[in-house]
Amino acid sequence: MIELRLLAGAGVIVIAALAALGVLYGDEVRLVSLGAEFTIPAAVSGGILLTAALAAVLASSLWPGPRANARAAIALACLFALMALDEMFYFHERLETWTGIDWQVLYLPVALVGGVAWLMVLRRLLVYPQAAWLFVGGAVAWVASQGIELVQWDGDVLVYPWLTFPEETLEMTGSLLFALGLLAGLQAWIRASAPPLERSSRGRPPARTA
Repeated sequence: MIELRLLAGAGVIVIAALAALGVLYGDEVRLVSLGAEFTIPAAVSGGILLTAALAAVLASSLWPGPRANARAAIALACLFALMALDEMFYFHERLETWTGIDWQVLYLPVALVGGVAWLMVLRRLLVYPQAAWLFVGGAVAWVASQGIELVQWDGDVLVYPWLTFPEETLEMTGSLLFALGLLAGLQAWIRASAPPLERSSRGRPPARTA
C-alpha cells in the first residue's frame, strides 16, 4: 500500500494548500476561489472525481462476480464523471436558474441510482476492510458537505459565506477517499489473485548477483 499512501499524502497536501489559498486569497484572486467555476480548486476537484470514475471502470472490468456488480461499478463511474463535470462547470446552478427548482430536487433521481450503485460496490469492497472504510469515508464527507450547503444558502442568497471553506474541502476530501477506496480494493484484489510464488516474493529485496 506504499504507493497509495504516497497518493493519499499528495492528495491531502494539495487539498490543504488549495483550501488555504482559497481562504487567504479567494476574494482577491478568483483563480483560487473555492466557490466559483473555472478555478484551480474546481479543476482539481473534478480531476480527483475523474480518477475515481476511472478506478470504477477498472473495477467493472477486473473484479470477478455477477454482471450486476460490473453494471453497478459502471453506473458509479458515470455518477463520478457527472459529479466531476458539475464540480468544474457548476451545471447544478444553471439547471436551478433555468427551472426554478432546487438542484437537490432535480438531482434526486441521480442520487438514488448512485446510492444503489454505491451500496453494491461497497458490498464488493467489504472483503477488503481498508478499502471499504476509505469508500465509506468518501460518502460521509460528501453527505456532510451537502448538509453544509443546505445550511449556508437561503434560496439563492448565500447566508454564511464562511461555510464555503468546509463545504468545498469536504467535497474534495470525499472525492479523494472514493478514489483511494476503489484503488485500494483493486490493488488488494490484484495481490490476492497473483500466483503464490509471486505473492511470496513481493516485498523482498532483489537477489544479489556476483
